[in-house]
Amino acid sequence: MTGRPRSRPGCAQGIVVPDPVELARALVRCPSVTPRDEGALDIICEAAARMGFEVFRLPFESPGTARVDNLFAIRAFGPRPQDGPHICFAGHSDVVPVARPDRWRVDPFAGEVVDGVLVGRGAADMKGAIAAALSAIAGFLAEVEAAAPDAPSGRLSLLITGDEEGPALNGTRRVLEWMAARGHVPDFCLVGEPTSRVRVGDTVKIGRRGSLNGHLVVEGAVDRLAAVEGFEPRECLRLGLDPFGDLQQIAGALGRRGAGPCGEGPGGGGDGGVDLGGGRLGQLQDQLARAGVEDALGGLRAFLKASANQEFGVHLGASVGWIICRRRRSLRRRG
Repeated sequence: MTGRPRSRPGCAQGIVVPDPVELARALVRCPSVTPRDEGALDIICEAAARMGFEVFRLPFESPGTARVDNLFAIRAFGPRPQDGPHICFAGHSDVVPVARPDRWRVDPFAGEVVDGVLVGRGAADMKGAIAAALSAIAGFLAEVEAAAPDAPSGRLSLLITGDEEGPALNGTRRVLEWMAARGHVPDFCLVGEPTSRVRVGDTVKIGRRGSLNGHLVVEGAVDRLAAVEGFEPRECLRLGLDPFGDLQQIAGALGRRGAGPCGEGPGGGGDGGVDLGGGRLGQLQDQLARAGVEDALGGLRAFLKASANQEFGVHLGASVGWIICRRRRSLRRRG
């Protein structure tokens, strides 16, 4: 039955910290190409159960998709776990297919260590991170046991999906819904996806506080060239037209109007941001809290509509409607 615990929490006295390299090798040896699991979640389940986690296997399926297995595990720690934070380690155990195994130096599912580096499908994305998280959790819990009764308190959980590299319909989103229905909403979430600047593990990035996705709808007269049978894009260039260049200019102009919430250009964030008339895109969370979702989206919609109309008007002479898609609802305004 979906959501039935695979194991019950125990006292987990004398926690043994697993070797993250050996654990990662064991995971890499599971050819868990989406939607197959091939034993990867069994390894994670066993490691979590040994640390006293209550483990749930959560298979989900949707019409037209394969059944996918997921895992959620939770454990309280410290003398007052109800007073501490709930920290969730999230990740995925599935991997992408191996298109050209002949180009690999070793068997991609052998879990071999070559010159001190683990080589294999999923070693970086992200079985190595799962192994590192399990090892770190074990080490932390061992320290908590040694520090009692003055140890920190809280809850730790694992959310591991087998549907990240595929359609992503039966994985994290479904597990989060299951968690929320049972009061397991985490306060913090750490995702071990590979991110670094100089060496692996040297960078921690703050995740997005959500996203807004939109479509620019260009409304204009149909050009007579579009009706010519056999018309090809190179005909545009022969006649001095460059629609692809126009689109590049539009995208560049919109991008120069402001960075996203991380200060790294469109989609990024930080000090740079799209001006919302008194705020920046990076402050959208505060506006949501103060004025409500609709007012905050209204300011964002107004800026994007005005910017897009101006840029498209310069290059294409067409009006633009901006559609903001939020969750499963769509807010549409025609320009």
